Amino acid sequence: ATGVISVARDLDLSSVGYYIITVRVTDSGTPPLTATATARVSLTLSDSSQPKFSQREYQAEVMENSATGRYVTSVSALSRSALVYDITAGNHERRFAINR
Repeated sequence: ATGVISVARDLDLSSVGYYIITVRVTDSGTPPLTATATARVSLTLSDSSQPKFSQREYQAEVMENSATGRYVTSVSALSRSALVYDITAGNHERRFAINR
């Protein structure tokens, strides 16, 4: 009488925000009759999930004579709570800064 949609594999909010699924139903009549419907499944972060960057790696190129304060690139992450950004490695001489 009903079709239950369930999760078959791990979901990853950083790669897709929602899925649009087309569902078909077929009866056992002669001839069989069918109908379709669309289901939009939106993903949200769970309360227990860690922040997720929108990309695994970011790349940028900047000229060596760039002025202090020059834009290099932007990084972004998803979370259910407020985020604070820090540079945690590779900035030994503090040549880069990030707005927290």
